[in-house]
Amino acid sequence: MKTVRWIAIVLVLCILAAVLLACGKTSADGEEPNGQKETKGQETQSGETDGEAETEPEDPLLTLEKRSFSKETVTILCRDDKQYEISVDEPDGDIVSDAVYARNNRVEEYLDVSIEMIPVAGTWDEQNVFLNKVKNSVYAEDGEFDLIAAYMAYGTQLGMDGYLADLSDVHSLNLNNKWWTQGFVSQNTIGNSIFFALGDISLTMWESIYALFYNKEMAENYGVENMYRLVDNQEWTMEKWIEIVDLVTNESEEYGEGVYGLSVNSHSVRAFVTTCGLPICQRNEEGTYDLVYYSERLINLYDMVYEFVNDKSHVFFSKPYPDSDYTEMLQMFTGEQAMFMSGTLDVSPTIRGMKTNYGILPFPKYDEEQEDYRSHAYDGLSIFGIPASTTREDLVGYVLEALCAESYHSVVPSFYEEVMEYKVTRDADSIRMLEILRQKLYFDFGFVHAVPIGGLFQIFGDQIKAENRGFTSYYEGNESKYTEGLADVLEAYAEIG
Repeated sequence: MKTVRWIAIVLVLCILAAVLLACGKTSADGEEPNGQKETKGQETQSGETDGEAETEPEDPLLTLEKRSFSKETVTILCRDDKQYEISVDEPDGDIVSDAVYARNNRVEEYLDVSIEMIPVAGTWDEQNVFLNKVKNSVYAEDGEFDLIAAYMAYGTQLGMDGYLADLSDVHSLNLNNKWWTQGFVSQNTIGNSIFFALGDISLTMWESIYALFYNKEMAENYGVENMYRLVDNQEWTMEKWIEIVDLVTNESEEYGEGVYGLSVNSHSVRAFVTTCGLPICQRNEEGTYDLVYYSERLINLYDMVYEFVNDKSHVFFSKPYPDSDYTEMLQMFTGEQAMFMSGTLDVSPTIRGMKTNYGILPFPKYDEEQEDYRSHAYDGLSIFGIPASTTREDLVGYVLEALCAESYHSVVPSFYEEVMEYKVTRDADSIRMLEILRQKLYFDFGFVHAVPIGGLFQIFGDQIKAENRGFTSYYEGNESKYTEGLADVLEAYAEIG
């Protein structure tokens, strides 16, 4: 079993290296922000430096300077229900948990440090507990913790309110390295500053990526063409996907009643805004942002998705409480009552009970004119910041960089293996689709700051769920709230600057 596991990891790393080197220097999700500070040894997302191809390092941690910090302790504040991405007490046989355990041990040995964590309540409903923990510590300058792994949707408030250090001033960090998510870094650098980062250290980011799962046997029975080829040929569009979904009705001759082309919920419906390339905010000449969300393209997409997901003859639209609950959707998909299911990658192990094999695809493009695929992640993932009151930013930044680099090297391949362990064919196609999802992650400034802006991102899925056809009137009735919300966010960052 161990031999098979290591063969799988080696295969993943080889293909991952080939994909990264072939991606080119720039893409829609990694555009250079105006005024972003340069860092020594600056790299692009593809790993190229100064216009020359660079061989993928065998071991990214060894590319960092080996230093000794004399057994100093670095403490990470995290949510108690997500502490598994920060630290594991001992190996337990789980592929990813063991990788996190080994990652921490290796970084501790390489830098001669000790890594500890403080778990605290931090779900959406407990956000005040987490936020107050940070604020009180920064006010008191007690140094209780050195790093913060916060729930993205509410954690951005900490940066806006001045509780986090400007990471562009932490010289031991290089956010241009490939293990940092460039679609986040580029879009959330404001002026010359960025107060929180996202990268391969965030296991919750990986778990939170939205994908389309599909029943391979059902697709074959309906004569569906090779969808991997559609993705490769840039032909995987909303129109093509809807056409395939419409092959299956809830009175299927092949499978009987109660079978659908798609099982979906409102959380994953929101993802279409990102995956179809609709900007919420756009960078202006001053290096800040303008609100550009409302457009003819948005209305066209809303109308298309509204008709699509509310078509009860082809689509099972789950509307649970809370919206993020997947129980009903998983029952439909694993019970072979849906050809497609939209969901985050963390549902993969749950699908182990399926009788037939399944595949993974990125969400489709709006149309063939869209430059490339984009992928989206749930806003409950962890972003990482350093308390503004820190007196050890060099040490803390270096440990954060090392943890992210080692996660890229060992935790990410282990996550690949876990996702593919249950029914996903271990072939180049499966790995390539996962890599597309990773490479094309995009984090619009308006999405990352949706909560302080006024919930702007959420309204797309929420209004479709409510079966409100009048999106234009709804938006226009609330537009002042969103424009004022963005103005408040920008003013908060300006005051810090």
